[in-house]
Amino acid sequence: MPPLTDHYGIAIGIDTYPSLRPLRSSVSDATQFLEWLTDEEGGNVDPRNVRLISSPAAIAADPFDARPVQMEIDRALRDFGALTGSRIGRRLYFYFAGHGFGPSFDNVGMLMASASMEMLKVNIGLRNYRDYFHETGLFDELIFIVDCCRDNARDEQTASPVFQALPVANRAAKVVDFVALAAGYGEKAFAPVSDTDGERRGILTRAVLEALRGDPAALDPAGRVTAATLQKYLKDRVKVIADDEKLKQDPELPQNPNPDLVFLVVDPNTLTRLRVHIIAPSGLTGELIVRDARDLSQIVGRRPVAAAQEANPWVLDLVRVTRYEVENPDSDRIVVLDPAKAKGEPYVFRF
Repeated sequence: MPPLTDHYGIAIGIDTYPSLRPLRSSVSDATQFLEWLTDEEGGNVDPRNVRLISSPAAIAADPFDARPVQMEIDRALRDFGALTGSRIGRRLYFYFAGHGFGPSFDNVGMLMASASMEMLKVNIGLRNYRDYFHETGLFDELIFIVDCCRDNARDEQTASPVFQALPVANRAAKVVDFVALAAGYGEKAFAPVSDTDGERRGILTRAVLEALRGDPAALDPAGRVTAATLQKYLKDRVKVIADDEKLKQDPELPQNPNPDLVFLVVDPNTLTRLRVHIIAPSGLTGELIVRDARDLSQIVGRRPVAAAQEANPWVLDLVRVTRYEVENPDSDRIVVLDPAKAKGEPYVFRF
C-alpha cells in the first residue's frame, strides 16, 4: 500500500534534563511511536512527513545548551507548511514523552530539555498548540498522545507556537481531534520495566502501541481500531498495567471520541470468530439489534424477532474478543452477549 502523503507526525522524546530528574524511556518510546507511524502495517505515514525530535544521550553541562527546545518543534511545523496559511493535510500525529506539569485541568505543560523548577515556562502547551491547530485548520484531524506527569503548577504559563499562520477559510469548525493524556490533572505517569524485553516503557505509550499494532481487544467487529475502541482499550489497559506494577495511573481520555477517526484496519478474515445462534423468547415483538459494546453507535446487525426463534435462530459470526449488547427497543431490554463465555460452538444465546 502506498504511504499516506496527507498524514504527518511529530514524535518528541526527552530523557536528559540537566536541571530535572533524568528519564530513561522517553526517547525509546518516541522512537517506537515513530516506527509505528511509518510502518506500512501501522500508521503508514510517508517517512518524509515525520520528525523525531529527541534529546541526546549526554546531559548538557550548561542547561541553556540542552536540547530539544521549542524552536525545533516549530521548525518541524514550518517545514510541513504551517507558514503558508493553507491546509497541509488530513491528519497530524503529535506525540510527547518527557517531564510535564498541569497548569490547569485542561492543559499540559510539556517541558523542554532546558527546563528547571525555576524555569517551568520552558515548555510547549497542549492547549496552546491544540487551539492553534483548531483555529488555523491546517489539518482535518489531530491526534495528541501525551505521556508525562501532570503535577500541579497552577497559573504557570504555557507556550504557543512562535509563529502565526492565517486561518484557512471555513476549515476551523471542521477540525476534529483525539487527545490521550497519560494521567489526570495533578497526577503521575509511570514508566516501569517491561517484563517482555527488560526495558522501561511509558504505561500509556505501551498501551497505545499495543492497540495500534492490532491487539484484538482494541478492534471493532469490522477489524478497525477507532477513536471509540482506542478510548475504551486505553481506559482498561493502562489500569491493568499499572495494577500489575502496583502503581496507580488513570489516563485522561476524550469523553465522546469522534466515530470517524480510524487508526488501523485489520483484515477481518484474520480475526478469530464464533458462530452464535441468537434466540428470542416467544411473545416478544419488534426487532433485535446487536451493537458493539465498546462503541454503541456501531450496529453489527438487526433482525425481526420473528426471524430469531428456536426453529430458525439468528445466526451470526462474531469476533470472540469483542463484547456485544443485544437490544429489543419494544421492551427496552438490553442483554450483554460475551463470546468469551462460550463453551462450545455454536454458542446458543437466549435473549
